[in-house]
Amino acid sequence: MIDLTPYFIESFKRKRVVGKYSVTDLWAIIHGYLTPENYLKEESFKIIDIVRMINGTVKHKILEEFLIKDGWQIEIKKEFPYEDIVFVGKVDAINDKEILEIKTSDKIIPVGKDWQKLQLKVYLTMFERESGCLVQPVYTSEKIYLKKITEIKRDDEYVFNIFKKVKEFHNQLLNYGKIS
Repeated sequence: MIDLTPYFIESFKRKRVVGKYSVTDLWAIIHGYLTPENYLKEESFKIIDIVRMINGTVKHKILEEFLIKDGWQIEIKKEFPYEDIVFVGKVDAINDKEILEIKTSDKIIPVGKDWQKLQLKVYLTMFERESGCLVQPVYTSEKIYLKKITEIKRDDEYVFNIFKKVKEFHNQLLNYGKIS
């Protein structure tokens, strides 16, 4: 038996940086699920989470080939400055008009979750697009397609309110551990 566990654990490690905030962390930050103490710890995952992420990555890679053929740009990363901090995001698919955020759950998603909607709203502001969709690959006995789960319109006011809350979190991080 060859134990691949350490390789997979290492490949999914992510060290967070004070002042540079991933769009995927915003929901947890503004709702208090990610505390300053936890933010500063190296992120780790359970094996079941790693397997789920691997499965999602494989589904994404397959879909990306077809989306490229359909004129989409794939996995575009952007850094978005706000005051003295930076937000970092990577869209799954983008074209001149919209953004697609692909969700790869094995369960059919009837409607986007609030954290997914927040993520897409932030991307719309960052990438200056007016609309986007949360989509999920689904199939019937006759076809495979990307099902539109939720359509989102750009809302800069909402997004900048989120940014303000993250800025408050940032200030907490800067002061974390400075109590004498």
